[in-house]
Amino acid sequence: AALRARYESEQKEKDVVARKEMEREKLERSQAEREILAKTIEDKQAAQRAERMIRIRAEQERMAKQIEKVVATTTTTQNYQHHTLHEAEFEEEEETRRAKEVRTEE
Repeated sequence: AALRARYESEQKEKDVVARKEMEREKLERSQAEREILAKTIEDKQAAQRAERMIRIRAEQERMAKQIEKVVATTTTTQNYQHHTLHEAEFEEEEETRRAKEVRTEE
């Protein structure tokens, strides 16, 4: 009976140690899973930030091209207006000169 009690006591002790070891391993696995999940979330967030930056850069480039077009159009319009103004001034001067010539001839 004493041997049996000692054997059962040792078995219970082994069972307790084995249960504690299993719990420790379970906690380690759980911690590892949390770390993997955290890393996955970080990676996803980094990917989302990168995608946002790419979209922002693309939008900035698109806006820059639009601004270039507006500037080019404005410059062309201003050059045309400037040229037209000079043409009108030249024609006016020619008409004034011709009118003077006509008056001089009369």
